Amino acid sequence: MVLEKLLEHAEAEGIGREDFIERVQQRQRNYFRIGLIGRLRDLVELTGIEPQIPEEKVQQRYEKYIRNASKSYDLKLLVEATNLQPSKEMIQEIYRGMWRGRLEVFYEFVEATGVELPEDLVQELYKKGIQEGGIDSLKKLMEFTGIKPDENSVLEGYRAYLDKMNLDELMELRDLSGVELSEDLVQQAYRNHLQDKNLDAIRELIKFTGIKQAFKFKEEDVEESYRAHLEECNLDDLKSLVEFTEIQPSDDNVQDAYKNYMRDGRLDELRKLMEISGIQPSEGTVQEVYGKHLFKTFRDTSNWTKEKGERERRPLLKSLKDLIEFTGIELSGETIQETYSTFVEQGNLDGLVEFKKFIGVKQEVLDESLLQEFYKECVESRHLEWVEALREVTEIEPAVPDDIVQQAYREDFLRDDPHRFVMLKRLSGIQPTLSREDVQKKYMHYIREKSMYRLKMWVEATGIQPDLPEDFVQKKYCTFVRKGELDDFKGLIELTGIQPSEEVYRLFIGKLSERKSAGKKT
Repeated sequence: MVLEKLLEHAEAEGIGREDFIERVQQRQRNYFRIGLIGRLRDLVELTGIEPQIPEEKVQQRYEKYIRNASKSYDLKLLVEATNLQPSKEMIQEIYRGMWRGRLEVFYEFVEATGVELPEDLVQELYKKGIQEGGIDSLKKLMEFTGIKPDENSVLEGYRAYLDKMNLDELMELRDLSGVELSEDLVQQAYRNHLQDKNLDAIRELIKFTGIKQAFKFKEEDVEESYRAHLEECNLDDLKSLVEFTEIQPSDDNVQDAYKNYMRDGRLDELRKLMEISGIQPSEGTVQEVYGKHLFKTFRDTSNWTKEKGERERRPLLKSLKDLIEFTGIELSGETIQETYSTFVEQGNLDGLVEFKKFIGVKQEVLDESLLQEFYKECVESRHLEWVEALREVTEIEPAVPDDIVQQAYREDFLRDDPHRFVMLKRLSGIQPTLSREDVQKKYMHYIREKSMYRLKMWVEATGIQPDLPEDFVQKKYCTFVRKGELDDFKGLIELTGIQPSEEVYRLFIGKLSERKSAGKKT
């Protein structure tokens, strides 16, 4: 469509088809010469006219880009613009001398050019890929090259996978290479995992390899591993480790685990850990958990939707009641008062009501006027997330005075915050009464700044469509054409709906006609 329009106006200016095509190709050569490959590609796509650039010059430029790892994108653009493939011999020679071990760079250029890596370099890349970890790098190299890693590379991979416990990858590498594990490698892996206090890894490797460790465990070797299993509630594994090492977990670790299990209502796990360890929960542990459990149960109620509250609050309350029944210890007055004071200080109105209901204190009626005052304060301080959370919990809509909402709109408008502007519209239900003149000025500002994305956001936020002077829009069209900013040129047409004038199209053709000065300012 653009090419047909340009040809139509070119003919009106007395420029023949062949002459017009030659001018476009001259502009393409200028773009190539000064390195504006993106504009070269855009001009080819826009006009459909193939560039006439000598192949040897294109190959020289390919060599320059390949020697500079940061130019892979320009190389890809140049391939797309010229449909010329880089020389395989030239690229492979560069591969041997550049970017040793940087796999991601090689993959990028192999994908961009289709030129394979030389075999001697592939083995070096295997070693580097194994050092960086993962069978995926080896697989990717094999997929790219069809070459398998040598035995030394495989042994390096085994060491890495044993230390990182990537046993699936180790098995895949073993199947691919046919190289077997040695006992020396396995015993060294045991020593490494013991140094890291990773008993699970040792146990898993014994099961995986059938080779037993050649040492006895000490208490300091196992406590960190026990602590991790207790925190993650891996009690079956913990029991197996106790039997495996013949060492019991410490009282401190067990009491810490009891706190976590009771706080989360995991009474079955609590019973199981008591059986494994033979340790009872202490009085201090139970009282500490009560306070934390109360806070967890009611703290987040102001952030729940009605549906989420029904789904999640009930299990939490039941869990707390079950814990009291399990321990036989009631909430202390100190814990109740501390929790009550915390909710008052936080302004957590819904959480306060539910907490007072739970502990049996006479419930006070929620004062809607207090809630509306809180809504008002939140809008004034721009804490709209609080408004949304309280509205969901209380099902009471905000009734903030119009003047306060309008002032908030003006502040968001001045601060250039369309996201909060839209959120306020949704929460308040009040339409903004901004000055259309101010809105249009902001639109003009974003057009001047070439920020079509921000302009679109404010159009959606305010609901006010652009109503800009046509001469202003036409001037911006001219500016974009002069600077070769084709994306902004197209974007402005879409946002304003104003079609470019005949003068704009003549300017477009005129810019293409500038032979000598085309590469200086474009």
